[in-house]
Amino acid sequence: MNSFSYFNPFSLFIFFICIILISIIINNPICILISVLCAFVLCILLKGASCIKLVFGFIMLIPMSAVFNVLFNHKGASILFYFTNGNPATLESIIYGLYSGLVFCCISLWLLLFNFVFTADKLNYLLGKLSPNISILFSMTIRFIPSFAFELKNIYKGQKALGIYNESGFLNKIKAGVRNISVFITSSFENSITTSNSMKARGYGLKGRTNFHMYSFKIKDFILIFISVLLFIFIMFGYKHVYTVYFPYIKIPYTDLKCMVVYFLFTLLCMIPSIIEVGDRIKWTLLKLKI
Repeated sequence: MNSFSYFNPFSLFIFFICIILISIIINNPICILISVLCAFVLCILLKGASCIKLVFGFIMLIPMSAVFNVLFNHKGASILFYFTNGNPATLESIIYGLYSGLVFCCISLWLLLFNFVFTADKLNYLLGKLSPNISILFSMTIRFIPSFAFELKNIYKGQKALGIYNESGFLNKIKAGVRNISVFITSSFENSITTSNSMKARGYGLKGRTNFHMYSFKIKDFILIFISVLLFIFIMFGYKHVYTVYFPYIKIPYTDLKCMVVYFLFTLLCMIPSIIEVGDRIKWTLLKLKI
């Protein structure tokens, strides 16, 4: 159903900003793991099993981050071994590399969800009044990336159907690729001229031009903003109780009541979209049963 995407774009933007800022600042592996799990659950709810492969690709970056970090970061007191150049490999650098990869996976998942929920129209609604030029740039970029990929597929299928796409040999593949790119560039220029003429005909850049949108603030939007900002403030006040130190020694915060409260509040914030999705699906199922 994707009920979460029907909220006002401004309230959605505030929610994602709160989640991403906390994930960057809080510096706690348990909180980041909670964020990743909640983002994964929301991915399944919104896109089904089709996003599992993409999520698995993000997860595979975690051990790679640990490897790169131990190669270039030699801080830490727990030396495991020495490289041939004399630099030490420390336990702290490996752990911090795993944590950095987990943070990257977390941010990537929430940005992926942001891409699922936000459309070009929503970005245009958010930025249209502040900066029309930036707004049109974002909306055109979001629109043209999938359209360009679709155009390249059509060119490839057309060349193959005509029998002029020769894949035998490395040089033939290069020639075919150059020919496809040449056709693609020509087509892109034609599309840009059409877009330019369309924008001019619709009065783009003229003074007094209005922006059309179908979004309005409802009670649920105010509630989402209020809860997101309130939880963000509470978590920021208490994040020092869960802050983890990695160098020179790993210092994990003691799990007390304050720490558990921060974990609970952050889990609640991350689960808001999933709660909305599941609640609307249950409501829809009950309504269908009454028919």
